[in-house]
Amino acid sequence: MSKFRRLFLLLILLIVLLCIGCSSQPAEDSIGTSKPVDPAKPEPVPDPEPEVIPEPELPGAFFVMIDDHPQARPQLNLEKADIVYEIVCEGTYTRYLAGFYTIDPIKVGPIRSARYYFVQTVLPYDSLYIHVGGNMDAMDMIEDLGIKTMCDITNASGYYIRDKSRLMPHNSYITTESILKFAEKRKHSLEPLPELRVGELTDGRGITEIELIYGTEKHPHDIKWVYQPEEDRFLRYLNGEVFITASESNILADNIIIIEAPVKTVRVPVDGIQSEIDLIDSGRAVFLRNGKLYHGIWQKESAEQHFTYRLDDGRMWVYEEGNTWVQQVHSLTENSIISFIETQ
Repeated sequence: MSKFRRLFLLLILLIVLLCIGCSSQPAEDSIGTSKPVDPAKPEPVPDPEPEVIPEPELPGAFFVMIDDHPQARPQLNLEKADIVYEIVCEGTYTRYLAGFYTIDPIKVGPIRSARYYFVQTVLPYDSLYIHVGGNMDAMDMIEDLGIKTMCDITNASGYYIRDKSRLMPHNSYITTESILKFAEKRKHSLEPLPELRVGELTDGRGITEIELIYGTEKHPHDIKWVYQPEEDRFLRYLNGEVFITASESNILADNIIIIEAPVKTVRVPVDGIQSEIDLIDSGRAVFLRNGKLYHGIWQKESAEQHFTYRLDDGRMWVYEEGNTWVQQVHSLTENSIISFIETQ
């Protein structure tokens, strides 16, 4: 083999070796040169996103006296209330004092007349009380206590809407737009709802449902709250059927407070039969949240003060984040007016 030919073959071999060496180098990706990963060092976990609490849709709270007569059902947008006080009105019927703040109901009703124990309940909120008249005790108390009132009969008749498809007196409605216009005209400030004591609560008895009997066999009015584990809330039933509002929504509650306050039925001039309920008092209470039931007491020292709630062991009641339904019953005697089914 000639010298020239040997040199040529050596040159070819050198080129091949150089090509092999280049191909064994790590490839670069679109970002940069890859780095070896230490298997013993875990990837950093990003911090969780902070919970964003939505701002209230209303500039301040207002309270509406909502009818619960059978001819008033279904009620409009009751499910949007932050807090509802359900108290016996007359006979087997209850009435709702519904406070709105977080969600704008747009339009709400039917609206009915005031009772003095609802006036005592709304006073410490220092907010607008929306109603259609009231019995003599309630109207006198509204004036004496200086309640911010928006009444279809006395000072705000032009702001209400009458639904001609419904029978009077179960056909009076109000819109948020009208409420805000009235408040501005009368220079009534709308205060935010007070912050509640929110947090974890231990112990409690597991419960699947609780039933409250207001009616009779002839005039049934039975309320049931059934725990929904998937939502961690209680679903409201009326006379065995899921309670549906006029906006085709269910009513779900995060907190339920049931207070024992006996009802005395009396006959009075002008108004005829009416209920007397002493809420400036204290008594037994049952609390529900997160599928658990707790026993305790309620207390309201004066009309100017809010209800306070304590558990039997002396701890203050702690709320679950969300809405609250406060329900008055004549008695907390089990298997009579109230009954419940515990978790198996």
